[in-house]
Amino acid sequence: MAQPKCGEEVAEKVNDNTNNEGLTMWAAAWRGGRVGALFVGAISAVLGLLLGSAAGAAAGSLLAPLTLGFSAPACCFFGALGGLILGAALGCAGGVMLGASLGLLCFATEMPSGWTKPRNGQVLQVAAPLILTGVTGPCFASFGAFLGLLSGAFLGLIAGLFLAPFTFGISVPICACLGGIVGAAVDAATGALLAVLLNLVLFRHRSGFMGGLTRLFQPFITAFNRWRFQLAMLIAPSLEVALKNPDESPMEARDCKKPARRARRRARKVGNSIM
Repeated sequence: MAQPKCGEEVAEKVNDNTNNEGLTMWAAAWRGGRVGALFVGAISAVLGLLLGSAAGAAAGSLLAPLTLGFSAPACCFFGALGGLILGAALGCAGGVMLGASLGLLCFATEMPSGWTKPRNGQVLQVAAPLILTGVTGPCFASFGAFLGLLSGAFLGLIAGLFLAPFTFGISVPICACLGGIVGAAVDAATGALLAVLLNLVLFRHRSGFMGGLTRLFQPFITAFNRWRFQLAMLIAPSLEVALKNPDESPMEARDCKKPARRARRRARKVGNSIM
């Protein structure tokens, strides 16, 4: 039977697990800074996308009467894109400092630092939805800003009409303007948030989504492959013979196979000679 370990050996084993297992101070800071930049940068990028889209939509709504409303989605698009990039940059810088500080703290106090260890696919799980959000987020935000501008201005106009008898009609344009600005900002942020959630769901269930797309477009892919094969047979008829007889070369098949017109001509000559 194996002898049970004494208390000192168990204590040394626990200390080895809680310690950083030979990890140097700079390595602990590097690991912590990498994890901090990854997660804090992603969160900051999403916040920058939401704030940038709302601010851009609100700024574009001020110029909406001069541009027939097209300034709201345009400003929202560039505001969302700029907010995403700026938020990601600031978040990465702050995340590096925060993560490095926490890594050094865990190293100095001999606290567990398993959160700093790199994991398989960790960067892909964060970076891929963030890249998809950078592509689709500004588009969703722009569409939401345009709809929010129209709906907000309409609701503000109705509210201003109710207050018009008390404000000599001044409340109508003021409420319409305020309603358009607030509606554009809120709907732009809502559209950007919807894009973030949609990208997370699509990336998490990407295998089922790709399988569904494959089954959906399978008839079109099959029809395209059949048309491509027929086109190849029309361009090079010898390929059909090569496919039927792989051991026989196309040149040999072409030489051995007599054309139908020549065979009929020879049969006619033989018949005339017999008669």
